[in-house]
Amino acid sequence: MGMDVRVTGVGREIAAAGWIGRALALLLLCMAWAQESRAQGMWEFATGQGGPTNSGPLTTPQTVAMRLNTDNPGGNTFTNAANPVSVTFSWSLVQGNDVPRFGANDFPNGTTVQGVPIFREWSLSSGSPVGASTLYSSGSAAGSGHDLTANAGLRTFATATRGAGANTTNRIRQADLTIAFSRPVTNPVLHLVGLGETNGTVNGLGYSVEFNRVSPTSATFTLLSGTNLAVTASQINNSRSDIDESCDSGAACGSVRVNGTFSTLVLRMFVRGDGTPGATYLGTNTGAGDSFGLGVSVPLVADLSITNTNTPGVNNDVDQAADTVVAGEPVTYTLVVRNGGPDVGDGAVLRNPAPTGVDCLSVTCDGATGGAACPGGLSVAALQSAAGVTLATLPPSSSLTFSLGCTVQ
Repeated sequence: MGMDVRVTGVGREIAAAGWIGRALALLLLCMAWAQESRAQGMWEFATGQGGPTNSGPLTTPQTVAMRLNTDNPGGNTFTNAANPVSVTFSWSLVQGNDVPRFGANDFPNGTTVQGVPIFREWSLSSGSPVGASTLYSSGSAAGSGHDLTANAGLRTFATATRGAGANTTNRIRQADLTIAFSRPVTNPVLHLVGLGETNGTVNGLGYSVEFNRVSPTSATFTLLSGTNLAVTASQINNSRSDIDESCDSGAACGSVRVNGTFSTLVLRMFVRGDGTPGATYLGTNTGAGDSFGLGVSVPLVADLSITNTNTPGVNNDVDQAADTVVAGEPVTYTLVVRNGGPDVGDGAVLRNPAPTGVDCLSVTCDGATGGAACPGGLSVAALQSAAGVTLATLPPSSSLTFSLGCTVQ
């Protein structure tokens, strides 16, 4: 007797309904962080870890090896977990001669861009005031989970000189930005800081980088948090008519979720002017442009499943329709927790509250495969409590087997 649990993903509580006769009535499997505002572990850009260590300006692809933050949003514990995610940024279909750059700062009154470190803590990633941390969201409640010091971003630059002679409110196409993940990801979050700049002259033109989604066409945008961001299903724009470089005034800053599962995201990048009277795009000044910070977070996705039966090894551990128990006789239930990946299930919580009429007296962890570790503090009381038993180590393609000794009254 027992029941099977259909698991829909990390960070979500799963309940098994229904039982035969007087069987064990409820089994819950959830990630520990789901009990705190549905927060969950995130793959993130960590300052000083995994990113480029050199300075620009460079036009070549840049790769960041992401780190797993196991206690987002409460802290910043970054680890090199199994099956890590890396992400590579590159340019294509460049319009004109000025390729966008990594590790570059705008230099409105000069003739060249300035080289700066490519990968920096978020508070320094754009060269402009980044605003409060509550502008950014990383897999938790809006306005939380992204740390201005612990998290990092790529300093990115788009020239404004291609607009020379154009209407100063035109969106000027620049290039396509390809964001390639090392494996498929689900609902990644883009972090953007400092979409906005002025050309530094009297009556200087304000202009901002903006994006259109190119592919996958099924992906859509959702604004999580921020300021001056106008987000539709397929565009990320600066909403201001008086653009400047600060998140506290005319720059667009914040976090946008990209809905879908994919391994490559392609964005078409534009620069749009704000139409300041008397201003023009500076065609001869190659240092004029918009430098901004660019980052990504990727939610943890672990395909967790569990079976619970007193007839293990029969019909894939699915409980049998004709199964019976005898009142007053002992019966052993076998619980198997599996993680189908692709991410770790570290921190999952196993809870097993018995219904009226079932008395469970003992529990043991009988087996661990694939690098999983039997949990500490295992007891019937812990399993039946609201806090449950934390499964601290549950790698992809691993499993844990438990035996629960009970008596049906």
